Amino acid sequence: MSKIEFIPLIEPATIKDKNSENIPSGTRLNNAKEWDIYQKCEIEKSYINFPEPILSGIYQYRLFDISLEDIERVIKLHWRYRYK
Repeated sequence: MSKIEFIPLIEPATIKDKNSENIPSGTRLNNAKEWDIYQKCEIEKSYINFPEPILSGIYQYRLFDISLEDIERVIKLHWRYRYK
């Protein structure tokens, strides 16, 4: 019998600045390498030690691999951009 495992994932908010406006061309499906680099830069400027995404081109992260300090940052950034 196969085993099904449910893995909680999140797609975190990132700090928006001038560099955030310089997005790669195309979509993350047809230009995955540039989009992966862009996303990594966005995550690095927003968080301290974030894990790798679950797959290239999919910017979701395993919730339980994220430090508590970065989870606090996720919440603050979400709150900041959602409830301005």
